[in-house]
Amino acid sequence: MYSDAEILERIVRRLTALGMSERKACQEAGIGVDAIRDIRRGRTPRVEVIVKLSKVLECRLEWLLTGEGPETDEAPAMTPRQRALLDLFSALPPEDQDRALRLARALAEPADPAIDDRKCG
Repeated sequence: MYSDAEILERIVRRLTALGMSERKACQEAGIGVDAIRDIRRGRTPRVEVIVKLSKVLECRLEWLLTGEGPETDEAPAMTPRQRALLDLFSALPPEDQDRALRLARALAEPADPAIDDRKCG
């Protein structure tokens, strides 16, 4: 089970991350402008309120309710190597991007051991 205090803590976390006020979040969610303040005062929120807030706060409902699972659906951050590769790829003209994709696909395919010259010694 979850506690209202824990839900409030997660709401505040998302408000801070988004630079949003409680009042603005409530307005955008289409709920009473004092709904978050009411949670702060100990009133248990209705499920519909939490569902609407999760959308406005751009977080997963499960996380907002329980604190479990990922906070958002965002893709994980890229490593520096992935970022460098993407930057290089983006700098290529379109025809070279196509060639780079074909090369990457060829490198990623499992090699045929019968003709793989990398295993010849």
